Amino acid sequence: MMHEKPKRKENITVQDLGDETLLYDSERENVHILNYTAQLIWNLCDGEHTIEEIFNCLIKNFPNVPQGDLFSDLQTIINDFKDKNIINC
Repeated sequence: MMHEKPKRKENITVQDLGDETLLYDSERENVHILNYTAQLIWNLCDGEHTIEEIFNCLIKNFPNVPQGDLFSDLQTIINDFKDKNIINC
Protein backbone atom coordinates (compact mmCIF):
# COMPACT_ATOMS: atom_id res chain seq x y z
CA MET A 1 0.00 0.00 0.00
CA MET A 2 2.77 2.48 0.88
CA HIS A 3 4.01 2.71 -2.72
CA GLU A 4 0.59 3.21 -4.31
CA LYS A 5 0.09 6.58 -5.96
CA PRO A 6 -3.60 7.37 -5.60
CA LYS A 7 -5.04 9.70 -8.22
CA ARG A 8 -8.26 11.70 -8.09
CA LYS A 9 -10.81 10.90 -10.78
CA GLU A 10 -11.27 13.66 -13.32
CA ASN A 11 -15.08 13.87 -13.20
CA ILE A 12 -15.07 15.26 -9.63
CA THR A 13 -16.08 18.90 -9.10
CA VAL A 14 -14.35 20.49 -6.10
CA GLN A 15 -15.72 23.45 -4.12
CA ASP A 16 -13.66 24.91 -1.29
CA LEU A 17 -15.87 25.85 1.66
CA GLY A 18 -13.12 27.14 3.96
CA ASP A 19 -12.74 24.52 6.69
CA GLU A 20 -14.35 21.88 4.48
CA THR A 21 -14.27 20.85 0.85
CA LEU A 22 -17.27 19.68 -1.14
CA LEU A 23 -16.75 17.05 -3.83
CA TYR A 24 -19.40 16.34 -6.44
CA ASP A 25 -19.18 13.13 -8.43
CA SER A 26 -21.28 13.91 -11.50
CA GLU A 27 -21.02 10.34 -12.80
CA ARG A 28 -22.71 8.90 -9.69
CA GLU A 29 -24.45 12.11 -8.60
CA ASN A 30 -22.88 11.87 -5.14
CA VAL A 31 -21.75 14.68 -2.86
CA HIS A 32 -18.92 14.23 -0.37
CA ILE A 33 -17.87 16.69 2.34
CA LEU A 34 -14.23 16.53 3.42
CA ASN A 35 -12.84 17.82 6.70
CA TYR A 36 -9.39 19.43 6.81
CA THR A 37 -7.49 16.14 7.11
CA ALA A 38 -9.40 14.46 4.28
CA GLN A 39 -8.99 17.62 2.18
CA LEU A 40 -5.22 17.52 2.68
CA ILE A 41 -5.13 13.86 1.65
CA TRP A 42 -7.43 14.53 -1.34
CA ASN A 43 -5.14 17.30 -2.59
CA LEU A 44 -2.16 14.93 -2.45
CA CYS A 45 -4.00 12.21 -4.42
CA ASP A 46 -2.53 13.55 -7.65
CA GLY A 47 -0.93 10.39 -9.00
CA GLU A 48 2.49 11.78 -8.07
CA HIS A 49 2.56 11.21 -4.30
CA THR A 50 2.82 7.77 -2.76
CA ILE A 51 0.85 6.80 0.34
CA GLU A 52 4.14 7.04 2.24
CA GLU A 53 4.69 10.62 1.05
CA ILE A 54 1.12 11.54 1.99
CA PHE A 55 1.70 10.00 5.44
CA ASN A 56 4.89 12.05 5.86
CA CYS A 57 2.95 15.19 4.95
CA LEU A 58 0.37 14.35 7.63
CA ILE A 59 3.16 13.95 10.19
CA LYS A 60 4.46 17.43 9.30
CA ASN A 61 0.99 19.00 9.46
CA PHE A 62 -0.06 17.26 12.68
CA PRO A 63 3.13 16.91 14.77
CA ASN A 64 1.21 16.46 18.04
CA VAL A 65 -0.91 13.54 16.80
CA PRO A 66 0.52 10.04 17.37
CA GLN A 67 1.79 8.57 14.10
CA GLY A 68 -0.27 5.41 14.61
CA ASP A 69 -3.43 7.51 14.73
CA LEU A 70 -2.38 9.44 11.62
CA PHE A 71 -1.70 6.23 9.71
CA SER A 72 -5.02 4.76 10.78
CA ASP A 73 -6.82 7.94 9.63
CA LEU A 74 -4.93 7.86 6.32
CA GLN A 75 -5.90 4.24 5.68
CA THR A 76 -9.53 4.94 6.56
CA ILE A 77 -9.73 7.98 4.29
CA ILE A 78 -7.96 6.31 1.34
CA ASN A 79 -10.23 3.26 1.68
CA ASP A 80 -13.26 5.57 1.86
CA PHE A 81 -12.13 7.36 -1.32
CA LYS A 82 -11.69 3.97 -3.02
CA ASP A 83 -15.11 2.76 -1.83
CA LYS A 84 -16.72 5.94 -3.18
CA ASN A 85 -14.81 5.41 -6.43
CA ILE A 86 -13.37 8.94 -6.46
CA ILE A 87 -9.71 7.87 -6.67
CA ASN A 88 -7.72 5.27 -8.58
CA CYS A 89 -4.75 3.45 -7.05
